[in-house]
Amino acid sequence: MIFDYDVLFAILILIVGTSIYTVAVFEDTEGYTEAVEFNVLNNKAISTMESLLSEGTLENVIVLLNTDIESSIIDLYLDSRINYDNYNLVVGNYSYSKGTINENFAIVHTIVQMNRSSGWYVIYWNTQSGSKNVNTMGPFSDEDTAFKASDSISADRKKVLYYHKSGLPVNASLTLYTK
Repeated sequence: MIFDYDVLFAILILIVGTSIYTVAVFEDTEGYTEAVEFNVLNNKAISTMESLLSEGTLENVIVLLNTDIESSIIDLYLDSRINYDNYNLVVGNYSYSKGTINENFAIVHTIVQMNRSSGWYVIYWNTQSGSKNVNTMGPFSDEDTAFKASDSISADRKKVLYYHKSGLPVNASLTLYTK
């Protein structure tokens, strides 16, 4: 015969067993979720760094750093190229951070070897509202040709500079942070 106490003990055993199982599943799921979130963030960082390299953004930053252009222009240029709220980009000795820096991060390193030819370049950008992208045109064989080419560009700010090709690689790193 089954007594009321037997049913009560069976229900208690089921409740305790189910709660232990639920806690175990939750702990395993939490660790798995963190691993997936880190892998997604790491893939975003790798993809962003690949696009910065393939578009020539990092090379443009190096050229801009080798001139006396204000760092705020370089910051705006980077902001227009990186579509994340929390990151830190380091190119050589230059560092730019945006958003909050916390312990949840993914970091990507690379080494940039400049493939740009030696010559005169026109660097131009807009300071008004709207697009604040920094763009380059060149190389030109001489300074006069570069100045003539800059006359055809409608931009708020223009600068003509000579870039000498360097064989020294520049270290760059991108760190993305989660919220």
